[in-house]
Amino acid sequence: MSDPAPNKPNKSKKIVATGGWTKAGATANRYTPPPTPPPIPKAKPQQPQHPPSLLDKVKNAVGSYASRGIAQDKRCDEETKKVRSISCHGDSERGIAPCEFRRDSKAEEGRFYCGECGCGDRAATWLNAKQPEDYTKLDFPKVVCPLNMPGFSNYTPASEETVERRMKYNFTRKEQIERQVDLTIKKTDEKS
Repeated sequence: MSDPAPNKPNKSKKIVATGGWTKAGATANRYTPPPTPPPIPKAKPQQPQHPPSLLDKVKNAVGSYASRGIAQDKRCDEETKKVRSISCHGDSERGIAPCEFRRDSKAEEGRFYCGECGCGDRAATWLNAKQPEDYTKLDFPKVVCPLNMPGFSNYTPASEETVERRMKYNFTRKEQIERQVDLTIKKTDEKS
């Protein structure tokens, strides 16, 4: 007596499909990939970002007005003002867009102010002059920018910005301006 061996070729086996097949046929049960997971939310800064406090605004304003001098006519040098102007207004010839936080003044048509620093829309804080004698925010010898852009007293190179600030602000424009300023400096150095 010999037991039928399971692997003998003359013995046929019945194959039974058990994995969710339906009577409707195999076409109804084609493989479907698992649903795609929801997008990963953007990382949030480790420390909450707050607008400048009233004390910070007062300190910055006092520093700026003190830098203007007793006669109220001290101005930064022209090169610094040009770099500040590019930081705020951009430069279409160089392909640099205006700052995303530059706002149109509601107080006077044709004027601009910074919508990020909290200084408001008024004559002392406008970013552009209509007349050469106008004293704008960009004329102060000492003035800060919330993005720490080139030309401002608190300028920080884009490569040295913190992770928290990089998550809050896009520094592409800053990097572009830094490249443009470096080109200008190299050209100036080559002439001397």
